[in-house]
Amino acid sequence: MAAAALALLATTACAPQSDDAEQAASPADSNYPERPVEVVVPYPAGGGSDVLARALVEAVNADGGLGADMQIVNRAGGGGVVGTSEVLSAEADGYTIGFGPEGPITLQPAVQDVPYDPLAMTPLLQVTQSTPVLAVPGDSPYQSLQDFVDAALASPGQVSLGEGPLSYSVPVTLLEEESGATFNRIDYEGDAASLTALLGGNVDATMTQVSAVLPQVETGDVRVLGIVGEEPSEFLPDVPTFQDEGFDVVWDATYFAYGPEGLPEDVQDTLTEAFTSAAESESFREVARTAGLPVDLADAEALEERLTERLARAEDLAEANGGL
Repeated sequence: MAAAALALLATTACAPQSDDAEQAASPADSNYPERPVEVVVPYPAGGGSDVLARALVEAVNADGGLGADMQIVNRAGGGGVVGTSEVLSAEADGYTIGFGPEGPITLQPAVQDVPYDPLAMTPLLQVTQSTPVLAVPGDSPYQSLQDFVDAALASPGQVSLGEGPLSYSVPVTLLEEESGATFNRIDYEGDAASLTALLGGNVDATMTQVSAVLPQVETGDVRVLGIVGEEPSEFLPDVPTFQDEGFDVVWDATYFAYGPEGLPEDVQDTLTEAFTSAAESESFREVARTAGLPVDLADAEALEERLTERLARAEDLAEANGGL
């Protein structure tokens, strides 16, 4: 501390700071954080993103290493666009951070105008990934993904396939491109609605996520024909990937923490350390396991590369198909 004080005095004597220079100094400095950090979830309370974010924030607060509490703020609307816009337009001081899936960054901007540059952000940490699955009723005549595709090829536009968020629409689009089949695609607001339709016999199949169907798979009411990932799911190890079945379709969704563009490096480091420790905690891992989501950490550099590539791919898909 004495050395630091001498250095400060020497610096002050040699180059006095103006008021403007003081205001331009890092808003966080080494005392960050000095007040609670808001973690914006761009979806309603109680949803999958919210549950995951709350488990992560609770682990951060329980650890206490951050030095101040985090608190969840739900800003739902526009498929995640409203909350994401709030985060990306916030002051880059580390007190407004976002957490959620990549849709508002890599998918929504590919199909609609959004009030932000999706890549004008500070990526912090990928926490986990969600891999879509294609599910059918337990008594469905389709025993494999190939059976399902063959039926759609034989009756174009007649085999119904439920889908919800854009993260599910993309693999359906990719499957149509890869197989040449045309499905009767039906939009639902979320996993619960599409699963209800599936169990009620209103659709032949649905694209959903692992956690949404695990209970029904265990009872035999639902059967999963394929995983839209590079590897089988640890929660459904006997289910093949689309690639295993001969269809080069890979798509998953990452959940990650991020901040506005220009977040100071010391703030980035502090937040990344806090989120990493929380994601590795047993309390968070248990919540993730219950949700059917494997903890899969990736640093800011890898996350930025992924988001850039996924946005470009989604834009190409949307342009080629008139949407996703």
